[in-house]
Amino acid sequence: MRRCCYAGIVIALLVAPSPGWAQAVELAGLCFKGRPMPWCRSFLVTELGYRYRLNEPEGVSNRTSTTWDVGWMTNRSESLALGGTVFFGVQTSALRTVGLKPRLRRWLTGGLSVDVSAGLAFPVRDPLASPAFSAAFTGDVGLNLSDVWQLTGGFEIQKLAEGGTDVAWYGGGKGGSYVALVATLLLAIAGIAYASAL
Repeated sequence: MRRCCYAGIVIALLVAPSPGWAQAVELAGLCFKGRPMPWCRSFLVTELGYRYRLNEPEGVSNRTSTTWDVGWMTNRSESLALGGTVFFGVQTSALRTVGLKPRLRRWLTGGLSVDVSAGLAFPVRDPLASPAFSAAFTGDVGLNLSDVWQLTGGFEIQKLAEGGTDVAWYGGGKGGSYVALVATLLLAIAGIAYASAL
């Protein structure tokens, strides 16, 4: 159990930039919070999300998970941005998936956008456990408000080792930029306190 907690803590610390780091990024010509042209030519993506599986999984009682997305996007025009993220999925205090998703953002206004992403999620297995899942094809659509809050829906499709295919549908939300930064650091502190108490 302690090893599982430490895995989540390490990921949280790795993907959480410090306020000083965020300021350095702005000075280097990147935007820490995404905005369309002419305000930003490119910007970072830092998101902490929570999702709930909408359809009933067989033999799985926990239907919630936490996600981290870290990446970069560039504005190709005043209404379109392209890029991608590396993402991490954590469930029951353990790192479960790691993957890469190309992303498209359509700016509706200066602070409102729609994000569409799709890619592959690779399972992170316990070496002592039998392989239950293969890599999954995953996708998300999100309504993004000023890179602070995002309402999301998504899916994952993966083949099971015992045969058949599992299709999961998710709903949830994400906090971006400084919201993700603060929330991730708070989760890391809480995780350290919990692991120390075990």
